[in-house]
Amino acid sequence: MRELKADSLFRPVFEGRAALAWSLALLWIVGLALFSNLSGTAMAMMLFFAMFMMVLRYYQAAQVWDYKVRLSGAAIDKVSTSQLDGVQKQLQDSVWLGWGWEWQPSHTQQAYDILKRDTEEIYPPNWFLRLKGVKFDPRGMKGRQWVHGLGTEKDVIVPFTGFAGHTAIAATTGAIKTSLYKLLVYQFVRAGDTVIIIDPKGDKDLKAIGQDAATACGDPSRFISFHPAFPSQGVRFDGLKNWERESQVASRITQIISAGEEGNNFIDFCWQVITSIVACMKIIGRRPTIASILDHIRALDNSEKLCEDVLVQWLTPRVDNFSSQINEKIQSITSAQNAKGGRAKSTFAEKAEPRLLALIAFFKEYQGPKPAEIDSLIGNLESNREWFGKMIVALTPTLTKLSTGDLRGMLSPDYDDPTDLRPIYDMGKVIQEGKIFYMGTDALSDPAVASAIAAFAISDLAAEAGSLYNYTEPGQKRQKRVHLLIDEGSNAICAPLIEICNKGRGAGIHVYLAFQAFSDIVTKMGGDVNAAKRFMANMNNLIVGATQDTDTLDLISDKFGEVDVVSANRSQGSGQKTEDVGLEYSATKSISFSEKNRVMIPRSVLMSMPDLQYVAVVNRAKIFKGRIPILEFQN
Repeated sequence: MRELKADSLFRPVFEGRAALAWSLALLWIVGLALFSNLSGTAMAMMLFFAMFMMVLRYYQAAQVWDYKVRLSGAAIDKVSTSQLDGVQKQLQDSVWLGWGWEWQPSHTQQAYDILKRDTEEIYPPNWFLRLKGVKFDPRGMKGRQWVHGLGTEKDVIVPFTGFAGHTAIAATTGAIKTSLYKLLVYQFVRAGDTVIIIDPKGDKDLKAIGQDAATACGDPSRFISFHPAFPSQGVRFDGLKNWERESQVASRITQIISAGEEGNNFIDFCWQVITSIVACMKIIGRRPTIASILDHIRALDNSEKLCEDVLVQWLTPRVDNFSSQINEKIQSITSAQNAKGGRAKSTFAEKAEPRLLALIAFFKEYQGPKPAEIDSLIGNLESNREWFGKMIVALTPTLTKLSTGDLRGMLSPDYDDPTDLRPIYDMGKVIQEGKIFYMGTDALSDPAVASAIAAFAISDLAAEAGSLYNYTEPGQKRQKRVHLLIDEGSNAICAPLIEICNKGRGAGIHVYLAFQAFSDIVTKMGGDVNAAKRFMANMNNLIVGATQDTDTLDLISDKFGEVDVVSANRSQGSGQKTEDVGLEYSATKSISFSEKNRVMIPRSVLMSMPDLQYVAVVNRAKIFKGRIPILEFQN
């Protein structure tokens, strides 16, 4: 077994005393050489040895004092975009994450040793700090400043490929997130990548980051925004524009429905209803939107009109003398209804217009192959309306949230309205044009609608990811990377986001999910802790600022792992006894060393991280302790 040693980091600087003693010895030797008759060779050897020992001890003393000064931490720096551009030229497709060092087990040992000591023992006197150029008092700063001083900092550089496994950002309010977004977004924009920011709070600072990054990179037009509270100031968003099969639209919408207590059977029925409506709209050349689908589900008249139009278009080329035959059938149905005293109000066959009933009769009598979607639409109309309403109970509220007030025109845009000059975008167009797309969802004012908007946008991105993945040939270079930044990530977690995190890497989509507390993610997952952990397992990278939540600390500790830490155990005792020879005294003192498995980074360190400082796991292996500057944009 190897010998265990514990080196005290806060002992007196004995090397300084030794250096002073050797300096005096050097002066004594010089005096001796001047006033004695010793040989020149002997004097030279003595001078050389004394000078060597003096320099060695001064060097060792300087190292100890530099370490003590380094423990005072670092002040918050500012960096301009022009300075960052100079660094970026040397990075070669990498991201600069400030300054820091790679955390090793030796740093863990030092951290646990320092945590045992009072603040006054850790930091040198203020006069000495000022002498060494430190312009702040670490004792009065926020957080434990000494943590960053455990290592010697250099540039922290992470390849873009390192972010392909998605990144979680955990930090309390005001710790690091906004400044980190600024640093990341500017570098992504400068690289020509697409940046999509989903901001549940509608933070003005986060929107300004996108605008400033576009301006600083020389193309302000790259920035576009969407916010339900400011409908006239942004773009319109069509999340249902790009699709190849009707089922894709249905899947996109049902993905954002929370099944709740209704169960998957209800969601499956909603999927079938949407598929039939979209397929019939496609037959007659109408563009499906959230609003139009809702109108056909909520109002029976709209569904009947859709059914009538699609049947006319489908039957006309297939039925000989269609006009005359349909008129005869209408007269026959009308006569039968009149014989019964007019149209009753109990069943669909009694309530519907004779023309629609005649068209349905022709469709059912047709002997050739018939579209299943039309048959399904007819089945929906003929079903009991009360039962039908219960089956789509999960669908109607979701579509209503996305079609209320100004949202109707913002999320279900009218391409033929010449008076509305707001541009229309979808995720495919955003990616194709390399935009910086900021979407505020206004969760503070209306959290239910905000969650639906975020899920709708993410579902469109998930569909676009599928297209990018399906239609990129092996070996073919993909388009520029797509970076999806989500602030307050627990508000935006939905089935499409989980799909992107599971499979988005192949489409070149990198997710950056920021959150304050792991418990918020658990709540979003319906209280299922295991489901929340499975979701977080998709995040290969983890950047942690100061955090206070105990569940989050547990998650982070598991991510960082454990190492062996050496601890010293001291014991001493004394005793006395009376013998024939008189009174005898005895005393014992011993020091033993042992190893104990401890978390790599102490929880108290994570809880008290200074502002703009972080600990990060990158590529599932390397752990960095770093700090970032405040980035100042320059046009």
